[in-house]
Amino acid sequence: YELFFQAQNRAYRPFDQTPITIIIWVAAITYVIAKYEFLTISPALTSNRLVDKIHEFVILLNTKLETTYFNKRAKDIFFSSNKEPDFKAITISNLIEENQIIEKEIALLKSETHNSFAGRVHLVQQSNNNICADIVCKIIRDNFSDIVGIFIIGNTIINNNEQGEVNIT
Repeated sequence: YELFFQAQNRAYRPFDQTPITIIIWVAAITYVIAKYEFLTISPALTSNRLVDKIHEFVILLNTKLETTYFNKRAKDIFFSSNKEPDFKAITISNLIEENQIIEKEIALLKSETHNSFAGRVHLVQQSNNNICADIVCKIIRDNFSDIVGIFIIGNTIINNNEQGEVNIT
């Protein structure tokens, strides 16, 4: 009988600090979910990730024609350094040679006479390469039809010597 009783006392018992261990594991999992954005779906995060995956360059402008966003492809085209550009200092005239034509067309878009316009323009770059691009500009409006910004998407055409032209659609 005594031998049996000693064997029962030496039986496996759970660790006495199990609640603390569970708290540490839950805290670690919560930290990883928060830091690496697991299990989160936010419209801003999702839209930025989608736009960064587009192979064409994408530029978002505010109503003053100042840039607010470049996707990865646009940063590769317009900026040689990996440094994040100062968006408020960059306007449409810093990006496109035919900026006066584009500004007039954007003014037409703002007056609600057209939905979008497309054209071939020359891009202004730091490396002075002659790069043409076919672009499409579209006005972004909110639920009250107020203008929120301008969406420009384009595809580059390397070493094209044709003059820029704009077609309204």
